[in-house]
Amino acid sequence: MPVLRHGDAIVTITIDNPPVNTLSMSTLAQLDEQLAAVEGDDRIRALVLTGSGTTFASGGDVNELLESVGNPDAIEEHVALTGALFSRLAALPIPVIAALDGAAVGGGLELAIACDLVIANEQVRLGFPEVKLGLIPGAGGTQRLPRRVLRLHAAELLLTGGLISAARALQIGLVNECVPASAYQRAYEIATRISAFPPRAVRAAKSALQAAGSLDQATGLGVERRLFVDLLSDPDTVEGLQAFLDGAR
Repeated sequence: MPVLRHGDAIVTITIDNPPVNTLSMSTLAQLDEQLAAVEGDDRIRALVLTGSGTTFASGGDVNELLESVGNPDAIEEHVALTGALFSRLAALPIPVIAALDGAAVGGGLELAIACDLVIANEQVRLGFPEVKLGLIPGAGGTQRLPRRVLRLHAAELLLTGGLISAARALQIGLVNECVPASAYQRAYEIATRISAFPPRAVRAAKSALQAAGSLDQATGLGVERRLFVDLLSDPDTVEGLQAFLDGAR
């Protein structure tokens, strides 16, 4: 089951479903409950998502998928729950950082790329092997991946079903950093740095990024302007700008 751990302003959720952190229906339901708790807590400024053991997450439970064969309603329920959960994660107003200290394959990689930033240990492998099983990613992978990397790299991952190294993932822009030691430690360092910034500005920056991914440019520019104007009406922003000027004198 996912494990929720609170820090001062940072929350860590650890996928913990041995042996390979399968995203079973029960695991997904518990993760959904934890995301709901994060959504409702304004004290939280960043979320780090990681996995226990040698796997970040390995995707859906194959046994559950086989049990649903011939039952379209059960299949639709599974896909709807998973897709809604990953969209909920992506829509969180705070930065979400995936820390990959283990393999991220299939649904596990879909989960990772629903996050804002991805930090990977240099030993991990990543990929979408679904096509080898006669499937495709069903929780947003085919749509989020080509919005994160060039289409030719997305095609390579989705059509060949092969796994790539963390170094290759960094090269194509699938991860933000490839580190030799703990990806979790590095992700937490980044979350700590972000959490020290004015929270309204961080949330506004994420809102603007989300607009860029879902709106045409003209509409997105309007969203950006509105957010900018709103921030300048915040006394904390004015105080920060004045402090900057005073320090520069």
